[in-house]
Amino acid sequence: MVLVSASLKPTACFEFEADICVLYHNKRICRGFQTVVHVGNVRQTAIITKMSKVLVCALYGHFSVCSFVV
Repeated sequence: MVLVSASLKPTACFEFEADICVLYHNKRICRGFQTVVHVGNVRQTAIITKMSKVLVCALYGHFSVCSFVV
């Protein structure tokens, strides 16, 4: 939870898209993979729902645009 001013008119987000690069992971990262997303001081678990690559899974050094649901 984050405390913000009401004058900012905050909105909640349950789905988002992000460019990812797998720097290191000992297993494949596929749809359904659950991870922790760090944005500023917020940490939230998210699940990958879509991946842009033709590859089914991302490995070390791969880039992909992924859709996440919180």
